[in-house]
Amino acid sequence: MSTRQDEIGRRSFITAAGLAAGAAILWPTGSAEAATDPADLGVVDALAMLRKRRLSATELLDACLRRIDAHEPVLKTFVTRTTELAKRQARAADRSYASGSARPLEGIPVGLKDLYYTKGILTTASSNVLSDFVPDFDATVWERLRGAGAVLTGKLNTHEFAYGTLTPPTKNPWDVTRSPAGSSGGSGSAVGGHLLPAATGTDTAGSIRLPSGACGCVGMKPTYGRVSRHGIVTLSWSLDHAGVLTRTVADSAFLLHLIAGPDPADATALSTLPGDYPLTPPRTLRGTRIGMPTSFFWDGLDPSIESVARAAVGRLTALSATAVPVAMPPSLAEVTAAATAGDPARPSSWVATLVAEASAYHRGLKQERAAGYSHDILALVEGGDALRATDYLVHQQVRAVFVRDLRRLFADHRLDAVVHPAMPMPVGPQSEKGGPLGSGTASPSAASTTLTFPWNLCGFPSMSVPVGLDERGLPVGLLLNGPPLTEANLFRIGLALEQSSDFQSRRPPILA
Repeated sequence: MSTRQDEIGRRSFITAAGLAAGAAILWPTGSAEAATDPADLGVVDALAMLRKRRLSATELLDACLRRIDAHEPVLKTFVTRTTELAKRQARAADRSYASGSARPLEGIPVGLKDLYYTKGILTTASSNVLSDFVPDFDATVWERLRGAGAVLTGKLNTHEFAYGTLTPPTKNPWDVTRSPAGSSGGSGSAVGGHLLPAATGTDTAGSIRLPSGACGCVGMKPTYGRVSRHGIVTLSWSLDHAGVLTRTVADSAFLLHLIAGPDPADATALSTLPGDYPLTPPRTLRGTRIGMPTSFFWDGLDPSIESVARAAVGRLTALSATAVPVAMPPSLAEVTAAATAGDPARPSSWVATLVAEASAYHRGLKQERAAGYSHDILALVEGGDALRATDYLVHQQVRAVFVRDLRRLFADHRLDAVVHPAMPMPVGPQSEKGGPLGSGTASPSAASTTLTFPWNLCGFPSMSVPVGLDERGLPVGLLLNGPPLTEANLFRIGLALEQSSDFQSRRPPILA
């Protein structure tokens, strides 16, 4: 067995033991039995039913497949479906439950954003350029999910190469005339639309949290390096985060425990093992300090979104949390301005051969191959080619100052989290074309990354939790942001926030 396989095997044992220790508290919740359709179950509740043998993995998968068949023609969440593979995996899961050898995630249907490598299965990044690309190995995240017993239903749509916030042609399950945001829009629509209990995503400027906020699910962008990016199509080496979109906060904590941790195949992966993430809400938030920015993050918001978000903060203080007004450091405005100027350099360096061919398009060379790129990607390459090295270095210097200032902010005010809405405005109508990552204004449909991008620039953990519906009936996500490696604390606050809301009892209109 290779060193890499040894490490993954060791982690699997540690993870299984840790999860089993909390099972007695977690599983007898009773909420699983209340579901009328297994497709409406989240990860934790589905596992409760599976382990009690009140539901089989095959029945759970069949329910999800029926839901997908019914709504996929409208939502358009999938790029590639792996139905036959999923059925084989579900049957194997039932045998594991029967023999008492079930793994921590045995029989749970999941979808993967189509940036995650899957051995023997198309991985296209939703681009014509990779329309026939079949990897010969699995991404580490999928390797760990598969090793824990997950059932793969298919690959989910992303804005091409994750460079955008629309994810055409995927629709929003809360209003099918609108975008699900992006770039993990297929994942957000599938989970928010109750087609699947969970899906993976990636986040470079908000691409997990924006679809989660727009589609009414929980989106966790963990600390940079907390989850391996090995085997994931790269957009930005220094900003990409891998994470999950789920139905509930407990589901998010459960899955992050499974996929986080060291990976010798990824030089940016942290050596820290995942901690013991909470799975049940605390009785009180006494002693918890919530930072409320007095500028930037609460400026210029849609009134209905702001009203729902402030009401959610009020529920946290009702649970004895302390709201602390905080002034964001001047370096926040400086780093966001510098990031906008330097943004094209990062993704335009991701795959040298692809970039070279795209650049060749403008010189009239290799047109057949390069013509497969969308306008967004070609514009990206042009912008990256034109950027001066000195401008990029200035951005890196400003970014370092911002990280230092943000650490001081959390320490000086003894903050557990800084909170604000995930998006300043509701997402607009779906379009076949979208603006580049970080632009937010290139299309009326594009979701602005203004409130999410700073938390990528610093690499701190950030989680979107649905806290209600705005006046249009669209979900509103509240971002919980903390210092590095404090995911457990964000989960604790998120669990309390979730329990204080009735959002979990709501179903998207597409299911009416």
